[in-house]
Amino acid sequence: MLGPAWFNLGDKVVQPFAVAPWADDSGSEHQRLPGILRRLRGEWVCVPFGIERSISDLPEDWRPRSNDTVCADSEPHGRSSNAEWQLRDLADNRIELILEYPSPHPVKMLRRSIRASMLRPLLELSLHIEARMECELPIGLHPTFRLPTTPRRATLDLGPGAQGWTPPVPLEPHIARFRSDTRQIPLDRIPLLAEGVEDITRLPLPYAAEEAVLVTGHSGRAILTNVDEGYTVTLSWDPATFPACQLWLSNQGRENYPWNGRFLAVGIEPICAAFDLGSTVSRNRYHPLWRAGISTAATVTPSTVFNTSYRISLSESACKVFRP
Repeated sequence: MLGPAWFNLGDKVVQPFAVAPWADDSGSEHQRLPGILRRLRGEWVCVPFGIERSISDLPEDWRPRSNDTVCADSEPHGRSSNAEWQLRDLADNRIELILEYPSPHPVKMLRRSIRASMLRPLLELSLHIEARMECELPIGLHPTFRLPTTPRRATLDLGPGAQGWTPPVPLEPHIARFRSDTRQIPLDRIPLLAEGVEDITRLPLPYAAEEAVLVTGHSGRAILTNVDEGYTVTLSWDPATFPACQLWLSNQGRENYPWNGRFLAVGIEPICAAFDLGSTVSRNRYHPLWRAGISTAATVTPSTVFNTSYRISLSESACKVFRP
């Protein structure tokens, strides 16, 4: 996981990534956490993307027609999110890491590079996947950013064509605020279980919540402006590789350890996946996203290496005043 990272904007230095407040905890309870949670922070890659779960809880049109678990992974968001990577190369402004997958997993190896620009507040990142057998996998990136502590003091822009989908089942049923299984709606009109709608382009939310919204119709760019601190972070990616972007709104909603109602962040996650429902659901070509023309699994083969690159850049923001 990448983070924290400091960007020099001239008259100030900014650290935009979320870092979990329990990252330096110790003890048996902390050690029992999956790797993805122990030192949760910043940005990482998910191969495969998602968490395998029971399909019996899903609405009928989201259920796979076969229980194909060839590419299923028992670790949340895949081995890449939980295992220790190996250092392959290190230079002044670049690091390269590799991670091998054990047989018989269809993925053989991942290679990941992070390069810091010497001229601009910019990170250039890449992901390279080698396969040992042909398979369709949900794949995603997982940048996670800090938010101001005051509600509505950040703005999020994914372009004029952006439309939101809420998951077919709630992320956290006991604290759900958003109506499940709504499709292709404006990001400032997300339907609530109670009356009214929510505007998720203005964050953080003014109440405790743990929600996910899948964004389609983007142009491969998300712009997050922290009004209180006067900076903008821009994440850009290849929309052909990642046709959807999942927004994870972690708004101090989870009360159990390690969360303890204290994690406030937004995940802006370019994905080729059906939400975080796992490989079995994502590979199913009959669910509503596939039927709407949104691919939710990428093909990897031994003869064709999967490669993608993406960027995270920062700039000063002139926006100092924002209506409540």
